[in-house]
Amino acid sequence: MGYTPAKGDIVWVEFSPQAGRETKDRHAALVLTPAAYSVATGLALVVPLTTKAKGGTFEIAVRGARKAKGVILANELRTIDYQARNVRKFDDCPPEALLSVQAIAEAIIKGE
Repeated sequence: MGYTPAKGDIVWVEFSPQAGRETKDRHAALVLTPAAYSVATGLALVVPLTTKAKGGTFEIAVRGARKAKGVILANELRTIDYQARNVRKFDDCPPEALLSVQAIAEAIIKGE
């Protein structure tokens, strides 16, 4: 069956096609959903990473990762079909960055 995304994985994702201001092309992304969700649905909730930090409120630095560099765009939540987008893992997210992203996602969803 291949790779199954799990919470905390940093993966490569082809985000195109996209619309408007959405992230496009191939980017690293942080997986926010557990492997059980991926298996059950064939989907994963991710947020993209970029090496072009702009100092935005929702940017979380990736410090301590083995390979991933840059910032996580915590406000750009996106559900993807990980098989159709040929997702491949290449790193693990540092725990403190994952917790920060989860807190931002929760605040966005709750409207805080």
